[in-house]
Amino acid sequence: MIKIEKGFSSKTHKSSSLLDLAKEHYDRVLEKNRTYVSPLTKLEEKLLEIRAIVPQTDETILKIRFLEKVTARKEFKKLLTSSLDKFQDIINDYQEFNSLFENKKYKDYLELFGYSRLRGLRLMYTLAMDLGIKTCPYCNNNYILTIKKSKKANLHFDHFYSKSEYPYLSLNFYNLIPCCAVCNTAKSDKKFDFKDYIHPYFDSLSNKFDFTTDGDSIFDMILDGSKDLTKMKVRLAAKNGYSGLVEKHDNVFNLSEVFNEHSDVVYEVYAKQYIYTDEFKELLLDNFQNQFSKEEMERFLLGNYSLESEINKRPLAKLMQDIQKEAKKAIESSKTNL
Repeated sequence: MIKIEKGFSSKTHKSSSLLDLAKEHYDRVLEKNRTYVSPLTKLEEKLLEIRAIVPQTDETILKIRFLEKVTARKEFKKLLTSSLDKFQDIINDYQEFNSLFENKKYKDYLELFGYSRLRGLRLMYTLAMDLGIKTCPYCNNNYILTIKKSKKANLHFDHFYSKSEYPYLSLNFYNLIPCCAVCNTAKSDKKFDFKDYIHPYFDSLSNKFDFTTDGDSIFDMILDGSKDLTKMKVRLAAKNGYSGLVEKHDNVFNLSEVFNEHSDVVYEVYAKQYIYTDEFKELLLDNFQNQFSKEEMERFLLGNYSLESEINKRPLAKLMQDIQKEAKKAIESSKTNL
């Protein structure tokens, strides 16, 4: 839910911008490695094959023109590395070829561009590892991890712009969003545009809404010892000007439904905020000041990362941070009313 602004390159072993990671992604796709055949080579071979077909139909001629276009080295690099603000220009430029992808014919072109082959190779593992996030950027509900021993990426890559509609963008760095299987399935081939939906490389969703619930009722439950969480509701409260945008994401990724399954977590955040008073926190810091920082202590007591900039490091961080803020207000309000 936090914008992905940079990563850590496994090639240079340094913090890298997305622009630099996109260039490295392009180099990996073209890199010669044992039996691996690059997509560019596959496309060039297909071009030679179709040129030899006689007689040539209108569709054959269109295929030749498409393949001649994408196999130009400069054009191929543009398709893999162009940033989001260039996508619409590319889509407009390739509009004349749309008929080639209709009625599931797009699968032939996906195969040529090689996404399915690359998905099973280390290239996609390296991409996921370099981006360095640990939770799904769409939901912040599930882990997405890279396993170093097996060199496997335990995640999906969503095509923000559908690979069935735009197979020529199927390998573009900015069109490959590491995410959980649940969100990838929920989004499927729904028509997305970075101007109408939040793209994790372009913007953040987390600062456009707050998770909220009925704080007074939960605080009452804590005081009277009740543990009935069945009526608790978690809501996405959009900030000014973002209600339509938040609703769109909620409808696609079922965020309200997903996070209402975590009523126990919400209750625990409230209970901890009630139990761990400011005085208690100060006492802990005094006792362990040489071992743990204030930020670390906050993380331990919350049970998750406490800084907004660290939301992508652990599932439910956004939910727990927002609910903790709400709990603080509810408890302060109760003290004022006593």
